[in-house]
Amino acid sequence: MDESSAAYERCRNSETPNAEFLRNFKFLLATNDHDRARVFTLRHRVFCEELGFFSLDLTDRLEQDAFDANSLHCLVEHRNTGLAIGCLRVVMGNDFTGRISTLPVEKHCRDLGVAINLDLNEINRESLCEISRVAIPRFFRSGGKDESLATELERWVFGQHDRQDFFMTGVALNLCATALSGISERYHVLAMIEPRFQRLLARVGLRFEQVSPTVELLGLRAAFYINQQRAEVELSNTVRPLYEALRDDLKAQYAREGGNTQLGDFR
Repeated sequence: MDESSAAYERCRNSETPNAEFLRNFKFLLATNDHDRARVFTLRHRVFCEELGFFSLDLTDRLEQDAFDANSLHCLVEHRNTGLAIGCLRVVMGNDFTGRISTLPVEKHCRDLGVAINLDLNEINRESLCEISRVAIPRFFRSGGKDESLATELERWVFGQHDRQDFFMTGVALNLCATALSGISERYHVLAMIEPRFQRLLARVGLRFEQVSPTVELLGLRAAFYINQQRAEVELSNTVRPLYEALRDDLKAQYAREGGNTQLGDFR
């Protein structure tokens, strides 16, 4: 067993809520067509069917955009059934050839005519990224209260575990994004999020700084910035073991998939 696997197993085998979460769920880098399709299907379920943010794809039921080809995608899966319960992406500030790639937050702010109060010209694009498309089905987000679109399998999985496991998914996804930002050496991280959600993340030590005015964009949102290296230092001790286990596991996956060469190897 390598060092990364050993750290992951130590957390899983301990007697803590973090360990219980890892025993029930695993985090996968979606590096093949099958797993990426699962990510896009889950995003369609959340962003198109549940929230109505984007148009329905009645043919394939996939939610995709131009930024996906230049992103790392992560999927949260229930270990016993393979059910996908969450996903996210980390969009890179340059493509795999080294050319500058506009981030979604840059496009949104430009289209809305608002400035990002951060000198992006002073940041090497190779160390810049954005967290986006964080998706969890409504049934799990609501702690099992909203069953309107829940499947029979989702109801069964929910009934097998503590409700806190599903509330933990949102935090764990953002810990995963923090880990992937560091693993890919993208230490300058942007996100377009709701200010109230930023306050929730601050409770576990992920202290994003607001760098744009709040605007109407699928709800009230603003551009936020965090330094990944500072975030690692400031993480709450309550989530640090979970973060370190996720980071070590994702780092091993990233290395196996050729992530140390270039993003293009994933496609």
